[in-house]
Amino acid sequence: MTSTLTNRETASLLIFTALSLWFLTNQAVRATLGNLLKSILSRIILITASLTWVWIGTGVLILFKIGFWNFGMIKETILWATFSGLLVPFQGINEDDPARLYQRTIRRQFTLAILVSFYINLESFPLLVEIPLQLIIILTGLLQIVAQSKEKHRTTEKFYGCLLSLIGLAVISWVTSHVVLNHNILFNLGSLRSLALPFLMMLWVIPFGYIFSVYATYQWLLTRLNLKSHQSIDLRFYTVFKLVSVGGLRVRRIRRMGRLLSSKPAHASDHEQIDDLFSKLQDSLSDPSNWESRDFVWPERELFTEELRCETLEEYFDLIFPCYQILLRLADVARIAIGTESNEVDLAEGASKILSSQWETIDSVYSKISNFNHPPKEGERLDREFQSFASRLHDVFWLHSPLNTSIIENHRKSILSRSYLLEAERDLERFKTAYARIKGQHQSFPKTPEE
Repeated sequence: MTSTLTNRETASLLIFTALSLWFLTNQAVRATLGNLLKSILSRIILITASLTWVWIGTGVLILFKIGFWNFGMIKETILWATFSGLLVPFQGINEDDPARLYQRTIRRQFTLAILVSFYINLESFPLLVEIPLQLIIILTGLLQIVAQSKEKHRTTEKFYGCLLSLIGLAVISWVTSHVVLNHNILFNLGSLRSLALPFLMMLWVIPFGYIFSVYATYQWLLTRLNLKSHQSIDLRFYTVFKLVSVGGLRVRRIRRMGRLLSSKPAHASDHEQIDDLFSKLQDSLSDPSNWESRDFVWPERELFTEELRCETLEEYFDLIFPCYQILLRLADVARIAIGTESNEVDLAEGASKILSSQWETIDSVYSKISNFNHPPKEGERLDREFQSFASRLHDVFWLHSPLNTSIIENHRKSILSRSYLLEAERDLERFKTAYARIKGQHQSFPKTPEE
């Protein structure tokens, strides 16, 4: 591979420059670009990008020392670093499991598309051919994307797809004819190094990207915990130490810790309470179904003697199952009335009347549930899920009740109705999961109305 730009790269640069200048003639684009540049030039991004360049440079230096890299590869190294390498640290920031993301990234280095891309870049057309050819490819690709947006344009989309395939085959045939005439284009040490370079550099940069993901996740966690200034510096440092001890370098585990802990560490007043908190947190983390703050209660609520509490789970279920059956029926009513359309579609005419007609029923059931006796201690999580399901379903019907005088615009009610119903269904699934877990711990157990 040559260190100078090929005709294909030159054509791409000219087209990019021309399109950029054309976009900049639009005032709105210039304003948006200014805001984008302010974000890009933020301190954290500049520091991360600088460290990434240093890390990439170190990798190149190692390859140079072992005799793999030479200055003839500087162009493709800079292109790879600019368009691929610099993005790696930022890819895993919002991922629950960046390890899997980076595993997929490594696997993509072995795909057929990478090999085809390498092959067609062995040779390029004359510049006067490359420029119009790339413009045709860009235009055809954009038209294909537009055609994909509507079902009635599926035939048109297939046509553009076939056209792009034909162009690709023509380019491959052109390159193949040159490889046949001069096989040294492909079968030489320089080409093999150029093929291997992106893979080796990706292997080098990914560990740095993962470490940055860990750092960013801990930053998110500390922001979420909101450690209070009334706590001593020593206690706050001890909390951070315990966080790192429990979380380690596992991003998925750190994110679970953040959701489970919420702001609980801010309520600890000494080292003993912090130790107790993280001891119970580790027990909670051992259960893979624990993901939300309500799945981890600390400090554990005292069982007050004056509380009305069921003696057994069977007694508790005898209380809730009749109400649960009514809630399931009302959930079906809500699903039918609200439908499955997107938030852009308002509720069908009459849907609000259907939901409003059931308001007194669900309000009565919800009031009854709120006054139930507490379950035994082992059923507290189950009760939280049941209460949450009932509360969110109650919100769905409240939107269409006479009591709602604040949210009257139909489109907004439609959006909130679908959102509340979705949350209610998630809570219902969590209740079923909690019930199944408790049921698995007992020999004989009452069946739910669904069973």
